[in-house]
Amino acid sequence: MYTSFGIVLLLFAGIIAINFSRRSSLKQALRLDTTPEYKKRLVESDSYKAPPGYILDAITVEKDLELRTATWITPKKEFKGSILILTGRGEFIEKYYETIRDLLELGYNIVIFDWRGQGLSSRLLVNKEKGFVVNFDHFLEDAQAVYTQKMADLPHPHHLLGHSMGGHLALRELQDHPYRYHRAVLCAPMQSIAGLPSGILGKLALFFKALGLSQAYVLGGGAGNKEKKVDKYTSDIKRFKKWTSIFKKEPRLLMGSATWQWSKAATVSMEYSMLPQQLLKIKTPVYVASAKADTIVDGKVHDKLDDINPIIRVEPYPGAKHEIYTEIDEYRNRFLSEVDAFLSS
Repeated sequence: MYTSFGIVLLLFAGIIAINFSRRSSLKQALRLDTTPEYKKRLVESDSYKAPPGYILDAITVEKDLELRTATWITPKKEFKGSILILTGRGEFIEKYYETIRDLLELGYNIVIFDWRGQGLSSRLLVNKEKGFVVNFDHFLEDAQAVYTQKMADLPHPHHLLGHSMGGHLALRELQDHPYRYHRAVLCAPMQSIAGLPSGILGKLALFFKALGLSQAYVLGGGAGNKEKKVDKYTSDIKRFKKWTSIFKKEPRLLMGSATWQWSKAATVSMEYSMLPQQLLKIKTPVYVASAKADTIVDGKVHDKLDDINPIIRVEPYPGAKHEIYTEIDEYRNRFLSEVDAFLSS
């Protein structure tokens, strides 16, 4: 009897220990760090280094859900503001090293994080490579948690910079918090998927979800590929090779395609954010960099934004591919120059 009771207690204790380990994995890794640099956990390759001086942390959004965050304080005396960066689907902090370095040099503090389900934040499925979320409102909860815990106490003015999925979520953030930010920059915001209108994508997603395939990759999708093709993202092969070298150092950063559940959640959010009454809620001046050689998001939809709300300024980048911030200098230098001028105005 006592032996059986003891076994039950041991099993119960084991379950608690496993759950505690899972919950505290990110924070525990930071606490146990003994490297000379403070909390060094950002991944670097021989050709791609993090800007110095960062503080890495893990914040809790809800039980068993942690987000990895990084903060840089500009060394420049001419301070221009603090920027919260919202990354795209499948992206991670490390991908933005060069852009972060440039913004620090311009006089901005930086806060950036990995969304739930990607990067080194808590993943949501057993297959950790799948792009999954139940509802895009959950991503907005992530942005709220990071703003409250990491951004709110930094010096003003506060700015927002979002790319692709992060650009779309930045638009949603501006609709929910019209007076939180001084200026906002959206780089190729995901307001519609290229070649697949939201209405059609939504119906396809509903069909496959009805078949019980909500966690399945979308048609033509699959697991992450370390040998990513450059053509969809940028014209700059050297920059592309630098940031993708990170995958060899940390394969866990690699993500596969979106799932049908993610796709359905995305279409609902995109259509909602494009409603005139939603766009008119935005009171923050917005700069939209619209890449006109983009094959990932539909740049034509961007032109509707300033038609509805004149506080939104849409600037076309003819010839630029999806990731203007990793593009060749012709596009990238223009982007940085115009963003700096816009945020400083």
